[in-house]
Amino acid sequence: GAFLLISAGPSAFVNKHLLCNPALVWVGLISYPLYLWHWPLLTFLKILTGDPSRTNRAVAVITSFLLAYLTYRLIERPIRTARRVRPFSVAAQPASLVVAMVMALGAGTFILTENGLRDRTLPAHMELAKRNASELAWTSEKSADCQTILGVPSAFCITFGNRARIRTAVIGDSTANSLAPGLARYYANEEDGLINVGSWTCPPIRGISSSIPGTVTQQYDCIEITRRTYEYILASKDIQLVILSIFSRDLKSWTVPGLSADASIQDRFEKLKPMLDRDLSALENKGIRVVVTYDTPRLPIPASACLDRLPNFLKEARCQVLESELIDRHPHVDLFDQFLGSRSNICVFRQSDLMIHGGRVRYFDDEGLLLVRDGIHLSYNGSNQMADAYTRSKCFTPLSHSADRPRDFSSLTD
Repeated sequence: GAFLLISAGPSAFVNKHLLCNPALVWVGLISYPLYLWHWPLLTFLKILTGDPSRTNRAVAVITSFLLAYLTYRLIERPIRTARRVRPFSVAAQPASLVVAMVMALGAGTFILTENGLRDRTLPAHMELAKRNASELAWTSEKSADCQTILGVPSAFCITFGNRARIRTAVIGDSTANSLAPGLARYYANEEDGLINVGSWTCPPIRGISSSIPGTVTQQYDCIEITRRTYEYILASKDIQLVILSIFSRDLKSWTVPGLSADASIQDRFEKLKPMLDRDLSALENKGIRVVVTYDTPRLPIPASACLDRLPNFLKEARCQVLESELIDRHPHVDLFDQFLGSRSNICVFRQSDLMIHGGRVRYFDDEGLLLVRDGIHLSYNGSNQMADAYTRSKCFTPLSHSADRPRDFSSLTD
C-alpha cells in the first residue's frame, strides 16, 4: 500500500487531497510517539479497572495524543533539528545502541529463565482491582447431584456439604442463590448439608409464577419448581431450617391467580398474603424454623461501572448512592414488613443492615472489596459477609453438630 501511494506521486488524488490534509499531516508527525504512548496507557487502564468503560478508553486515547504531541515538540523535533553534533557522539551512537541491545537481551533472557521476576508484587490498589474484577464472576448455580433431588429443571439447584443429610434449605429467586455460598460456610460440612433451589424471579410461594418478557425466566416453570421444592422439604426428616429469599421488587412481575397483569402492587399483595401464610404455616407445622429475607436493594449503578470509573476507583468513596435513590424499594418492602411483623414466630433477616449505612448504599466493604457483582446480587465476598451478618442477627441458630469454623465455598463450580 505504501509503495503504491509513493509511486502515484504527489499529484494523485488521494495524496493531494487526503494525505496532504493538515490534520493528517499532524497525525503523521506524531505517529511514532503516539504509537509508543497509547499502548501502555490502555494496558495499565485495563490492569487498574479490569474492564475499562468507553469513556475511560476515550480519555486514554486523548491523553495519548497529548503526550505524543509533547514528546514530538520537546524531544523528537529538537533532536532532529539539532545543528551541531559532536564527532564523539556520532561515533558513540552505534556502540551505545549495541550495548543497550545486549543489556536488553540479557535482561530478557534472565527473566525468561527465572520464570519471571522474583518477589514481584502488584501495588495494593492494583491487587484490589484484580480481586474486584474476579468478584464480578459467579459459578455457584448448579451442582451435578442436585437436579436429581428436585426432578425438574431449574436455574439454581446446588448442594453444599453432606448431600445425604440436608438440614438447611435456602429457597427462592436469584437472591437466594447469592446467599447460599456464604450461609454454607456455617450450615454445611462433613456431617450437615445445605441445598439451594430456585429460579430467576420465582418467589418461594406455591402457585405464583413469574414471567418477564425476553429474559431467562421463561425457560423455567416457577410453579412446578416451587411445588417440587416444598414437597422435598416437607418430606425430609433432616431439614431443620428454611430460609426464604424474596426480591420484593419483582412483586409487580409475578402472575397472581385471579388478578390481571395491570393489578396494583397493593392488590397483588393482598391476594398473595393467604398463599404466603399457607406456606409458612406448612413449614412451621413440620417443626421447621423459618427465616424470611426480602429487602435486597436494587442498585441504580451496576458493580462493574464502579470499577470502570478510574478516578472513583482510586478514591476511598466510590459509587456513592443514597438510599433514597434505590429503585422500587417502596411500597414493596413495606408490604412485607406489615405482613410479617404480625408473625412473631417468623424471623426476618434484613440484608439492608449490611448494604446500607448512614443513608448510603455500600458497594464495597471496609477493605475496598466488592459486596455486589451487579445491580442486585451479592458477590462471593458479599455472600460471605452477609452470612457473617446473619450469624450476628437474632435469626441465627446453630444446627447441632455443625462445624465451629466457617468454610469457603466461593471456588465451587458447576
